[in-house]
Amino acid sequence: MSRAPGNDDDDTASNEDGSLFPNVGRPLGVKKKNKGKKVSLDEDTLMKAHRYVLFNCDEISDYISEHQDLVNHQRSQGRRGKRSRWARAQEHSHDIGTWFKNRVREENVSKEIKALSQGLDYTVRSCKGYLINGNRFHTTAHESNRKTQCSGVSVTSSMSSFASSRDQNPVVGDVKYYGVVEDIIELDYFGHFKVVLFRSNWFQVEQDEFGLICANFKRLCYINDPFVMANQVNQVFYVQDSKEKHLHYVMETIPGDFFDMSEESNGDVGVSYWNESASDGVRPGATIADDYDVSWLREDLPATTVDIPEYMLEMQAEPEINDSDDEIEDNTLWDFMQVSEDEA
Repeated sequence: MSRAPGNDDDDTASNEDGSLFPNVGRPLGVKKKNKGKKVSLDEDTLMKAHRYVLFNCDEISDYISEHQDLVNHQRSQGRRGKRSRWARAQEHSHDIGTWFKNRVREENVSKEIKALSQGLDYTVRSCKGYLINGNRFHTTAHESNRKTQCSGVSVTSSMSSFASSRDQNPVVGDVKYYGVVEDIIELDYFGHFKVVLFRSNWFQVEQDEFGLICANFKRLCYINDPFVMANQVNQVFYVQDSKEKHLHYVMETIPGDFFDMSEESNGDVGVSYWNESASDGVRPGATIADDYDVSWLREDLPATTVDIPEYMLEMQAEPEINDSDDEIEDNTLWDFMQVSEDEA
């Protein structure tokens, strides 16, 4: 059996494949049994985390649409007066948790959907790093004393964008957000399943004259929606502007699929190499025997004889041999390897 890559995010103890939220990553810097430090969330943070989970569960999309239609129908009935789409979107977002809990209470649904409607435990597990999608993520606090940068994240979301609270015509489309990871938490739905979320700070971004994306670290956005699922993010890193220190240019990264040589290594790792496929059928790291016969002549074409004129043969002078060349020695390696007289 071959060794798993250092950025292998397989977690044998994660949710089963049939779960609402199967985990494919694993925490870093913690023991496998406890998987992080236990912390308690306040009620407001708990509500935001649970709300994000609900809106990102495909299995309850019909319930989400039903509640949205209910909110819109109440407006048409004139029960709450004339409200903007912004106000209705806010109501839909804030009331979905309580409504969903009451909606499925008496229904014959799966035990996991029932557990999802009941909410989650106030106690969660927090860790400093997480491996997902071939990338290593660290919290900003964990990497504050490190030279490496692993806290930058980006996520693409399809949503309705409002220009302001008075906007009556939201625009639906893909929006890309950029931020940094402040905390990594694992939510526990009372043992039925677990969900890993990144709590992040999201920055306002703009494009410069060359089309480069620049994040403003002094201006945060979406403070009330800090969470994102671990399997939804891509990794980015930021390059600080040389003049305006609060501006950082966004650089996309490529997931690294190579053997780990970091602190998580167990010390007995052998040769490390990029995990690339070999087109010639020879596995990476393999050597070819010295007696392997390689032919540099084409044998699929008939031989051609060329007559060289005699005057051309006479033009080829014999090379001059300088006897002094034999006395010149190449000490490049020997000077490095030989033992000095003092050490002998």
